[in-house]
Order: sequence, then structure tokens, then C-alpha cells
Amino acid sequence: MRTLIVILSASLTLSFALAEKKKARVVGVIKNGKGKVVYLQQVKDKRFVTLDSCIIGKRGKFEVAAPTTQSDFFLLKLNDESITLILDSLTTAKIKSDTSNFAENYQVSGSKDSQLQYLLLKEVMNMRDANLKLSKIAMAAEDYASVAEKLASKRDSISKAFKVFRDKFVTENATSLACLSAKKYLVPVDDIELYRSMSKGLKEKHPSNSHTAAFVKELAKLEVTVEQKRKQLEFERATAIGAVAPEIKLNNPEGETIALSSLKGKYVLIDFWASWCRPCRAENPNVVKSYNKYKDKGFTVFSVSLDSNKDRWKKAVEQDKLAWPYHVSDLKGWRTEVIDSYRFSSIPFTVLIDKEGKIIAKNLRGHALENRLARIFESN
Repeated sequence: MRTLIVILSASLTLSFALAEKKKARVVGVIKNGKGKVVYLQQVKDKRFVTLDSCIIGKRGKFEVAAPTTQSDFFLLKLNDESITLILDSLTTAKIKSDTSNFAENYQVSGSKDSQLQYLLLKEVMNMRDANLKLSKIAMAAEDYASVAEKLASKRDSISKAFKVFRDKFVTENATSLACLSAKKYLVPVDDIELYRSMSKGLKEKHPSNSHTAAFVKELAKLEVTVEQKRKQLEFERATAIGAVAPEIKLNNPEGETIALSSLKGKYVLIDFWASWCRPCRAENPNVVKSYNKYKDKGFTVFSVSLDSNKDRWKKAVEQDKLAWPYHVSDLKGWRTEVIDSYRFSSIPFTVLIDKEGKIIAKNLRGHALENRLARIFESN
């Protein structure tokens, strides 16, 4: 029985010891803080939860602790100011500060992540102070216009210097939760490589941390946005003014394949339309007028129909007297593959290309089409 009691006692002692070790601790000295209360808080469910507090001693000494199962963000709060710390159960952060400017003028040791957090804070404050100084110069200037360009250049330099620091900070400290504090200074799509670096580092150092999991999910959503933007830019480059128009190879009503590229040597209006589209049918007389006026000068129309019914398509061509020979469609309606190349969302939609097949204008209708063709053919 005595042996059993000894074993149980030792087990309980070990359990209490382990429980003690799972606390993140903050100790230190706050000058002029005697009698004031300092709090250790954590953000949980978007609320600040106080985990511990203590009255600062007569020599400014304090000690607070809180249980934690992972490396996490904590706030050391005094009055209305707070210091952000990154702590785990193996960390005892040591703080030296003053009740005056408590949250900015402090020193931290014993916690590398918290030191990195302070390093970032300092650089942000330096940038803020530099910009405030320029603002005071601007306000004091008798003639703002005379100093505006110089001040703008200095602000740009400040911004660039911070960006250099920011990139280096994230790259070198991607395994620390402190890099997440730098996230607010990143531009999600533009700085995707830094996001990827952070994700890799956090998964390596903190694979089971809730902050890592949340960030990985955030990056996954961002990757989708980046891919969409990449495709959009790719499309914009492909259909930009001066680019060669993407090839279109579709069948005419008789089943013969006609390629847009076969019309090189002519100015071509690529006209996306459909028999069921009222605005298209209303615009057709303008297109017919332009075709008849310039067809003998090297102008033609390449009509791409978004119809799904061949008979209605052919009937509309006859009714609207669309006399040019280039009428094509895959009869897939809005599921036509040409939308992937030209990315229009409504019809009528037109693209004007020159003799080399290069895009020179888009979405010309009515007088705009007439005026552009007049500039091309009547100025020669």
C-alpha cells in the first residue's frame, strides 16, 4: 500500500510539473508601474480573453502566465496599451518597459519570436515617423507645389526601403509566427511568392499549429485568385491592341471550314452575333452599310454566330442581307470555344484587325465603326 501511495504521489507530482511546464510565462520590470495591473490576454473567437493578471510590485516587477498547447499570439496589456508577444509552453519572455509609451518603447528577451515581432514593429514605427515628418514639412511649406515633387520622391523612397525590409523579414523568418504579422503589409496577389515561402516555413516548423492551418487555407484560396488573374492577363495580352487575333476555325452553313487567318491581306471585322440577339440584329444594318461601302477597298466581315439552330442562323443571314461569304459557327451557343479566346460576355461584340491580322480596335458599333473605317480607307 505504501508503495502504491508513493507511486501515485510521484505520478501526481509529475502531472502537476508537466502542467506547469505547459504555461507561457512573461516576467519583467515596468518602470513607474507600481500598483498598476498588467494583464496577459489572448485573442479567441475574435475576442480578447484575459488569462492572467497581476499587480506590479514596488520595484516594477511582474509575472504572468497562461496555459498554451502551441506557439501562439498573446497581448501584454497595461492601461490601454498592449505589447504583442509570440509565446509557447517552453518560453519565458522577459520585458523591460515604462508606463510612458509602454507598447512602443520596450525591450524583450527570452523569446526569439517576440523579438522578431518587436523588430517588425520598430520598422513600421520608423516608416510612420518618417512619413509624419514629411507631412509636417508639407504643412509648413508656404508653397506646397514647390516641394510636392520632392516630398513624393522621399515618400516613395521610404516605401521602397520598407518593402526591402519586409521581403527580407518574411523570407528569413518564414518559420516563425512573426511572419504572419508582416502579412498585413503584403499585397496578396503581387506577393504570392512570399505567401508561398511563409506557408512552406510554417508547415515545416509548426505543422499542427492552428495558425498554420488557417494560413494554408488562405493561401489555397489566394492561389485560385492568382491563377484567375494569370489567365486574365494571358487573355488580355492575346487580345490586346497590336496583338495578332487568336485563330478561329469553324464551319459555315454548308459544313466547310473557314479559318480567320485565310483572310490575311484584308481589313476584317470579326463580328460575334446571333439570330436571337435583338441588339445584334439592330446593329446588322450598320455592318452591312460599312461592308458595301468598303468591300472593294479591302474590307470584309467574318461573322461568328452564337446560334445553336442552323436554320434560324441561315434565315437571319438572309433576312438581314449579310452578303459577305464568311459566316461560321459551331452551333454551341454560349458554350462556343471562341469565348475562351476572346472573352466577351455580351453580343454584339466586334474586333477589327488589319491586313496582318493584328487587332486595331474592339467593340466598334454604329458611328464608331463608320468613323474608324473612314480613317483607314478614306485617308489613303
